[in-house]
Amino acid sequence: MSSAIQFQDQKELENAVRELQSFMDITAVTLHEAETAGKIGYILTIILREDSQQIASEMYEWADKVLKKYPSVPYVIINLWDVLHRLKHGSLYYLKWYLSNISLFKNEEFDFKIKKDIPTVSVLLKKAVKKNSGLLAKSESLRRGSQHYEGTNNHYMALYTIHQAVNLLFGIIGELVMGKSHSNHYTLEHLNTIKDYAPILKQVFNTDHDKDKEIADLLDRARIEFPYGGKTKIKKDRVKEAQKKLYRILKETKKIFQDQFSYCEEKSVFFIEPKQNPEILNDAVIDYEKIVSDTVTSYLKTEAVYCLGKAEKRVKHFYLLVLVKESKVNAVHDLADIIKSRTKEQCTATLLIHHISELKTTTGDQKYFFLNVIKNGKALFKKESAVLEFGDLPVRSITSAKEYLCYRNIVVNNMEKWQEDYEWACYAPLKGLMLHTMAEQICLGMIRLFMGYSPNHFSLSYLLEICDHFNPEISSYFPRVTEQDRNVFTILSRSYASLRYSGADTFSELDMNLLQDRYNDFAGFCTAVVKDELRRTENLISAEP
Repeated sequence: MSSAIQFQDQKELENAVRELQSFMDITAVTLHEAETAGKIGYILTIILREDSQQIASEMYEWADKVLKKYPSVPYVIINLWDVLHRLKHGSLYYLKWYLSNISLFKNEEFDFKIKKDIPTVSVLLKKAVKKNSGLLAKSESLRRGSQHYEGTNNHYMALYTIHQAVNLLFGIIGELVMGKSHSNHYTLEHLNTIKDYAPILKQVFNTDHDKDKEIADLLDRARIEFPYGGKTKIKKDRVKEAQKKLYRILKETKKIFQDQFSYCEEKSVFFIEPKQNPEILNDAVIDYEKIVSDTVTSYLKTEAVYCLGKAEKRVKHFYLLVLVKESKVNAVHDLADIIKSRTKEQCTATLLIHHISELKTTTGDQKYFFLNVIKNGKALFKKESAVLEFGDLPVRSITSAKEYLCYRNIVVNNMEKWQEDYEWACYAPLKGLMLHTMAEQICLGMIRLFMGYSPNHFSLSYLLEICDHFNPEISSYFPRVTEQDRNVFTILSRSYASLRYSGADTFSELDMNLLQDRYNDFAGFCTAVVKDELRRTENLISAEP
């Protein structure tokens, strides 16, 4: 367990624990960080013995009488069996708890069960991703269904479907921030259950505003009157307002999930499994850098390999500049697969493979990029005969990158206008290819702006990997976790040549709508990121003497 949390009132809470033990069958009491959904601080978890006859939900009234005398910390009471069950079945909340909590009290039963019954963190992460991705996909499907009903002026069914989506999303949020998916079909009552753990939701449904209360009431009436709708008059503008709230809740839910998942990924890097001995781990240190560089040099006629960055997530990820005398067709992907295989899936790599002669022939940003990596990156391999040293690193001018970005924007903006003109008549294979082209252009513009680099390989998955180097959130807009995720990304990744052989439009309308939504979110996020970077560079230039 982690001991990194420092809590100024920890001693007082330990006194509270001793009082609670006098009347509760406690096996452990822990403290862990909240830090999500607008919530700052810590959460106390009171864990009852597995064989306890006490019902957790009935103990809150008794616990309140004790804890009200001590520092105000939100708390959860739960049986040990429920903790283990939820952790093993994809609860991201309890995975976060598992990776980061400190014990104010624990007994031998708790230690034994944790060491005996918990799978490895990598397994728990995969289960959490699978579970939450499936629920989010279901909520997105409900949202698209509500949009369909709105488009056909069936306002009652639109509101009923929005209610179902909001109810599901509140359940997902409850599971993410409280560890339990509370069920309440009345919108504001459901919100009231989770709002203290996810204060950000108070901005979506503000109970001080009559308009927000009216929307919530309409959603509840649509559910109550189902399937005999029609009693309540529903105006179109109210449906639009409800749609906006659903979109905001969906967006916040995705962000909460991503925040919790990223936190767990970061903690998992340094987490020592309970069954493992730290001394054994230190004796078995594997030099992955050497394995990776040896794999590259055995596959290609290599002059040098430089690491320009690493990402520590579920596995170690290397960003490598590989300078070669001779390359191979599809070396970028083939070599990445070989690295993954040789490291037994402990390492992955994004490879920027270039002929060594480009060091002399390139100019401008590309020249700057090469020199910057050689001077500031880590050399994993360098052939003795290779001459790579140059003079001082020149000051980069981003004027050409801005110009390049401008032309990428021209392409994207025009294609988006074409899409708007033919939104409902567009042939799906062509629509997918247009979205592919726009996503590619956005990636190329950002890579040039942030890194000064111009790739020589253009598969979309590869470009998104490079974008992850300067902003890890970018590729999250096109997840590839569930089967539906992979199907949608396959549509997006189809090459220009695929149009030569395309036939009947067999693509699912739901998948195409989901792809369009994901592209819209991706483009919106990237636009904000680029604007921030341009603003930052302008400030730096204006600050120079």
